[in-house]
Amino acid sequence: MRKEQLLKRLSGIEWDDFEVKAARVALPEDIAKAISAFANTTGGYIAFGVQESGSRFIISGVEDPDKIQNDFVTLLRGEKFNIPLSSKGDIHHIDGKVVLVFRIEEMPRQAKPVYFGGDIRNTFVRIGASTQKASKPEVERMLREASEKTSDSMRLEDFGVQDLDDEAIGIFRRNLELKRPGHPFLSCDKLEMLVGLQAVVETKKGKYCLTAGGLLLFGKEIRLQNQFPSYFIDFLVIPGLPNDAKREMRWVERYSSEQSIVQTFVQINDRLRKRVPFPFSLKADGMSREDDPPSVQAAREALVNLLMHMDYFDAKGAVVKCYDDRMLFRNAGSLRFPVERIGQHITEPRNPIIAKVFRLLGWAESTGEGITKITDGWMSMGYDKPVFNNDKEINLFEVTLPLTSRGRKVLRPLLEISSEVVNTGTKPALSWHQVSTKLALSRDEVRDVLDFCAEPKSIADILKQFERTDRTKFKNKYINPLLREDLLLMTHPQKPNSPNQKYVATDTGKHLLANVGQ
Repeated sequence: MRKEQLLKRLSGIEWDDFEVKAARVALPEDIAKAISAFANTTGGYIAFGVQESGSRFIISGVEDPDKIQNDFVTLLRGEKFNIPLSSKGDIHHIDGKVVLVFRIEEMPRQAKPVYFGGDIRNTFVRIGASTQKASKPEVERMLREASEKTSDSMRLEDFGVQDLDDEAIGIFRRNLELKRPGHPFLSCDKLEMLVGLQAVVETKKGKYCLTAGGLLLFGKEIRLQNQFPSYFIDFLVIPGLPNDAKREMRWVERYSSEQSIVQTFVQINDRLRKRVPFPFSLKADGMSREDDPPSVQAAREALVNLLMHMDYFDAKGAVVKCYDDRMLFRNAGSLRFPVERIGQHITEPRNPIIAKVFRLLGWAESTGEGITKITDGWMSMGYDKPVFNNDKEINLFEVTLPLTSRGRKVLRPLLEISSEVVNTGTKPALSWHQVSTKLALSRDEVRDVLDFCAEPKSIADILKQFERTDRTKFKNKYINPLLREDLLLMTHPQKPNSPNQKYVATDTGKHLLANVGQ
């Protein structure tokens, strides 16, 4: 640290990466806490020969700089800490007094936690301008991330293939067939495919168990909750003005998923793309509407980023919020590198098994290019630059996609858009080759439901026809996706829960049926 930089620091308050100690004749007793905190967080400077008095810094100086420096270096490299540390000091003369400044670098994740006294409970972190003892979850997170194996490669010995949801696996297979028709996984049996994806691993006893990634990607809801009790991902639509303090209470649409990641992606991506505004344009054929412009791709990549890099062991979960003025993607799990380097195609995925599946299906960009696609795709449609916020203190990452241009809101209120979304005929017709991707249903499943509902049918009639008993699960899997794509219509749309509610195929749905062979 140069002298002018030091003087600037001393003219203000204690910064989050700057701490002062008197150390007039000896190192302070609590210096190990500061060293641990900086090494475990984002690094920082320790200045010896400075005292804090209220909101002011007073230069007191050190009497024997050589002794303080030697003692400090010996402390770093001795047996006080669980790993040897190092630091280079700068000596500055200010008003006839000596100030020593040492830089403590943040340690790589593989070396954390840094603690002292042979007791891992002596792990400290930096929160704002204060040094705090690390909580048990914070220490556990450091230990997980320090492991050579990633979080999603953790073996779950009590979980097997029977704990996976066939619907989620079916979504993967159908989308893989669309994206990579000749991929070897398509000719494998289920177990071989899951082993190839590292969703399942063989144990020393010759049996097979799930990895955390396998359970997260394809697991049944109840088993997901057994292993990850805080697992949830929310999608909210919240209309209102930017400064409306009460708008968080006035969501008009909510979807809370506790399903597998594959199922969650399909459900939230379908809802999200309806909320991304983009101008009308035609594809190269000059006849069909372009329904996957750069802004839609950017929002999808932000969702993918959330799911691939989330810390699923953290109780904060994840949320996607659609406001009038922006879209917010927030997930537990901070970046493992400085946010300033986010556009440099650097990647160190927290969950490489999950990332591999997403890239295999074409849902995610190749390594390190997702952030560029979010930024370039969003701005290419005339919107302001996306904002990335990385909060390592609370293990949180956010992507904000502004629905503004040069700071001015360019989107109509969400309530207006909501009223158009439920209008049949406002969307381009769905073709059969899009069914698997958008609905996560097979052609036969869609055809059977639409054919049965050629005349209005109640949910009880539909359940009986298809020999199902779970009303909620059936509606989530079949009825709701068909409603969203205007293939089914409610006879009482203003009263969704009406006891007289029936469902009937729309003209769009009947048109799709008429072209079942195409």
